[in-house]
Amino acid sequence: MNNHLYIRISDISLSMTVTTPQQPQQPVFQPYVVRSGISMAANLREAFKENSLLQQDYAKVDVLIDSDVLTIPMEEYDEQQAPTLYQHAFPEEQGNKILANAVPGLNMAGVFPINKDLLMVIHDHFSEVRIQPVVQCVVEYMFHRSFIGQHRKLYVYFHDERMHVFAFEKNRLKFFNAFNTDNARDAIYFMLYVWKQLDLNPLNDELLISGTIPEREWMDKVLRKYVRSVYCINPAAEFNRAPITRIANLPFDIMTLLINR
Repeated sequence: MNNHLYIRISDISLSMTVTTPQQPQQPVFQPYVVRSGISMAANLREAFKENSLLQQDYAKVDVLIDSDVLTIPMEEYDEQQAPTLYQHAFPEEQGNKILANAVPGLNMAGVFPINKDLLMVIHDHFSEVRIQPVVQCVVEYMFHRSFIGQHRKLYVYFHDERMHVFAFEKNRLKFFNAFNTDNARDAIYFMLYVWKQLDLNPLNDELLISGTIPEREWMDKVLRKYVRSVYCINPAAEFNRAPITRIANLPFDIMTLLINR
């Protein structure tokens, strides 16, 4: 069987997506109801017992994990030093397994943690698996998109009660940060703070927002008081009404990953 399984894990959500060679753009998507009071590793262990998608054989398995990412330019990246650098940057992540993914197109590596119990559950069921941060595929997609037009751009991706904010310059990642919020007012503050920090032009430069945008219409209206060019990305329009955009609640990061396969 040549089917491909994607497991997406955040602090508050767990879902499975399966694609087949016959219908790569029409995946089966199943969110799993996360039980409060137990760890995500325990939730995933229960999902393997209960979810039919997780009880099949797969040619490929990818895991997307929502965790804080440290970006390192490839010319400064040292695999042996990466865990130490990460733990200096994020001391609260002590005790987790530190992984790294090279992103050649952006000439950088992303270093990120995964809970050791969660990793054990994954490896108990799959001998080979690729693990990457949830936001990686969105950053890569937006990087290729950034070549459209001449103006500078600031990107914001909302998901799982948090937001990632990033920007590119001269074919590289210039800025990357994450903020935990699902509050539109806080999100606007964070966006405009970064906008000012990067000295972007409110008349010419662009703000592109994607994902599960809180209070979308209100946020768009308020932001336009400060930035002329604000674009809230509609997946159906962005991906030319591809069938994948009609799947209810499919995360935007999974869409970008599958569209670009």
